[in-house]
Amino acid sequence: MNAEELLRRYASRERDFENVDLSGIDLSNVDLSDAKFIYANFVRTKLINANLTNTKLDAALLHGIELRNANLRDADLLWVNLTLADLSEANLSNTRLYDASLCDANLTKANLQNADLTNANLACADLTEADLTNADLTNANLGGADLTKARLYNANITGTILDSLPLNNGRFKSIKIDDIITWEHLSFRSQSEVKIAE
Repeated sequence: MNAEELLRRYASRERDFENVDLSGIDLSNVDLSDAKFIYANFVRTKLINANLTNTKLDAALLHGIELRNANLRDADLLWVNLTLADLSEANLSNTRLYDASLCDANLTKANLQNADLTNANLACADLTEADLTNADLTNANLGGADLTKARLYNANITGTILDSLPLNNGRFKSIKIDDIITWEHLSFRSQSEVKIAE
């Protein structure tokens, strides 16, 4: 499907685009809010500045997608592949990213407030200045991720894998930690809450 057909069908109030192939096309600045793209193929698609609020993208192929400054508030992104995706400055607040793959993704200055990242793989992701306030990172993999100046106020990192946490540059308060995590090569077990000064 090309961009023109998608936008024509969306304009005619169609919202279900399950299994469509939209790989490699430019959909920057479009409004596709409330649409369903379950199992859709968006590999290397450009959606810069796009409005994708409340979309359903479960199990979609999003490898290498460009979502810079896109609005994905309240979107469902369960089991998606966002490897190498550009999500810099994107609004991902209240998104459900359960079991998503975000390996090597660019999440610089992304808004991930209240996001559900349970079991997500964020290995080697760039989260510089990302806002993870109240995010659920239970059992997430943040190995090799850059958290420089990231905000993790009230974030839940129970069981999360962390190579290190840049305490001098990050903003942390009331972080919840349970079970075992790796933190600068040390193991922490059964700490219900860690409070770190801002």
